[in-house]
Amino acid sequence: MNTILLPVDFSDKTPQLFAQAQAQAQAFNSTLYIIHAVLPNEDSSYKDKKEMGQEFGEESSNLNQLAQQARQLGIDTHALLLEGIAAAVILEESRRLKADLIVMGSHGRGTLSSVLLGDVSQEVIRNSPCPVFLVPTRS
Repeated sequence: MNTILLPVDFSDKTPQLFAQAQAQAQAFNSTLYIIHAVLPNEDSSYKDKKEMGQEFGEESSNLNQLAQQARQLGIDTHALLLEGIAAAVILEESRRLKADLIVMGSHGRGTLSSVLLGDVSQEVIRNSPCPVFLVPTRS
């Protein structure tokens, strides 16, 4: 297993998911990609990553902090702040990076069917080109 993808939303469950992804990356000596999707800005389209990083400075900083923590454990880690709808971004990046595994949470809110998995998790599971490791994140 060469590439692990960890989508994060910076909720209170992020540390739990991050710990699982780090454990998997260490066990398999994998590269870890930590991604966060921000909704497209209606007023502008970001011409470059630097401009996007300035607009979403807090998110960018949080991503880089997570990546640095993983690097301190010797894990080859990359942080990506991406524009788009979460499920679509996760699926697109998993294909682009040829991910071997996606690590994500299994609990969300919404209709009865999505209470167990969450809307984003359901979409990713249905369409993922690779296995999805679901981490139970119920409170």
